[in-house]
Amino acid sequence: RALWAVGADPAQGQPEIAGTLARLPFLVVQDRFLTETARLADVVLPAADLTEIEGSLINLTGRWQALHPALRPPGQARPHWQILTEAAQRLVEAKRRRAWAFASAADILAEIARLQPGWRGLNAKRLGDEGWQPPGREAVGQV
Repeated sequence: RALWAVGADPAQGQPEIAGTLARLPFLVVQDRFLTETARLADVVLPAADLTEIEGSLINLTGRWQALHPALRPPGQARPHWQILTEAAQRLVEAKRRRAWAFASAADILAEIARLQPGWRGLNAKRLGDEGWQPPGREAVGQV
């Protein structure tokens, strides 16, 4: 039994959860801060902040938005996708490694667009400065 927490701090302010995490045989935390959960971890992987990466995200209204780095990640911090891709490459059997052969955040976005019918044609260029709202997912109100 193990847990790999990515950008989350479930132990923060939750003593019962912290106790459960402390009893895990193996805990990996991938985060940009040394959080309460990270302090319990067997392995801490330093992750880059959103201001330090190239990529995209889906905001609270469902709109895809492009991310462009404003800063360099400190030390050994890397984007979450790079950490997960490298771990998968090392952990999965050889015949399945090709499924995790992403060289960039744009490659991952292309794979999502390929697999998700409503998002066909989605790419970094299409996101532009305004982002992209998938059809049928228009925001209902203001956030």
